[in-house]
Amino acid sequence: MKSLNLTSNVEIKAPTTVLCDYVKISQVIINMLSNAIKFSDQNSVIKIIIASEPLSLLSGQIVDGIKLTVINCGVSIPEDELNLVFDKFVQSSNTKSEAGGTGLGISICYEIIKGHQGNIWANNETCGGVAFNFVIPITGLVISDQEK
Repeated sequence: MKSLNLTSNVEIKAPTTVLCDYVKISQVIINMLSNAIKFSDQNSVIKIIIASEPLSLLSGQIVDGIKLTVINCGVSIPEDELNLVFDKFVQSSNTKSEAGGTGLGISICYEIIKGHQGNIWANNETCGGVAFNFVIPITGLVISDQEK
């Protein structure tokens, strides 16, 4: 087991009360933090940002959302693989040999966030690491007649 000297930086820019499946969203947050720790460089900072962000549902309705971002400063993901890491058993070619894993954690996050009618994505950061982001409605699941 490798030993890292990591620092966390939490920025809360929005209300933190959300109507959601607490257990499942907790699992998403744990998976995202676990990946951030796993792929962070020694002596780096993991940033966690909570902010308000509008969310466009499949029905076209725009609702108030809350966005959570977890940023690590470590291994980046090639641009053409950023969407692929949400598939089951897929890992970035930059991280396959680094820290192990099955490639399921982020795909589970994808399914949970989609089940909450949210969006999830990844983008590379200037520090060389990756930001994993999700937005979910703050008022719980909104299901229109078309989406039932």
